[in-house]
Order: sequence, then C-alpha cells, then structure tokens
Amino acid sequence: MKTKIIKEQPILTVRKPYDGDDLEIFAADLKTAEVGKRWVTENQNCYPNRDATWDESFTVIYKDEHGVCVLYRCEEAGDGFNYYQPEEIELIWVELN
Repeated sequence: MKTKIIKEQPILTVRKPYDGDDLEIFAADLKTAEVGKRWVTENQNCYPNRDATWDESFTVIYKDEHGVCVLYRCEEAGDGFNYYQPEEIELIWVELN
C-alpha cells in the first residue's frame, strides 16, 4: 500500500527572517472569518540584530458566496540609515469554492 502526505498550502503569508513565527492564513480561516476579522503580525528586517520593525496585517473587508476580499497593509519602516521599506497597501480577492 502506498501512503501519500498532502499538506495544504497557506493562501496568504508573511515570512519572517527567522523560523517558527510566519503568519499563515489558510482557506478554512478565510471561509470562517467574519467581515472585519484582522490578522496582525510584527515583522523585522533581520535576525537577531534587527534595525527596524513594522506591522503587517490582513483584514477581511468583504465576503460573499464566491470569495473574500482582503486588505493587506504593511507599515512604512526604517532605521534612518541602513534600512527603509515603504508602506504597502494591496487589495486581494480570494476565490473560495
């Protein structure tokens, strides 16, 4: 008998420069989320000696029978000399079956 392992991939992610604290949002999370649900995580530019930190978030702003509209926001960050990251705002439509 063959055995297969299939691991579901997250739909939305925030990767961090160290292991074990990535933000991962799966289809089931979006299906059960109400409008207004917000996932927030703090990120940083390097590990362990960070120069700058910022928040990244995903907020459900619209939902219907076809999918979910999520607003991604990443704060502007910088230490003034070595690191700068502009603010990012993105609207994401996720089709859910």
